[in-house]
Amino acid sequence: MVTEGGSEEALWIDTGRVADFGRSGADGGPVIRPLEAGDGAPGSAGVKADKDASGANAAPVSPLFIDVAGQPRALPGGVIVGLKEALSEPQARLQLEAAGLVPLRSIGARMWLVDSPAGMESLHLADRLNADGRFDFVEPNWWRPRSTK
Repeated sequence: MVTEGGSEEALWIDTGRVADFGRSGADGGPVIRPLEAGDGAPGSAGVKADKDASGANAAPVSPLFIDVAGQPRALPGGVIVGLKEALSEPQARLQLEAAGLVPLRSIGARMWLVDSPAGMESLHLADRLNADGRFDFVEPNWWRPRSTK
């Protein structure tokens, strides 16, 4: 079970695969690939700590979650925060920064995407912010495959 927005949702971690957000798949989403030694434990995958050949951080990866319908989802990074009231952009940025967050962009009058690492860290941040109570709601920025018609 995964807690999201104060409620529990049935999600399971696929212990053999990860979503690699450093590569793009055919649908423009991440490449779903087998778990590799450098990815860490399945339930703790996040931004890889190892370096690539250039010395830069390797691509962000997330555990691959499967919901009750068998659909995959993953955590590319970022958390969606709902403010308790509509604020001007400067006021909203100040409120988010005062909470120790890095605002990335407004999604609506009361909704913002804030920065967080890929993987479980974004889920943990969302849980901490929900428990804090200063926001109307908080949820991870879930990636889900595009549905085709």
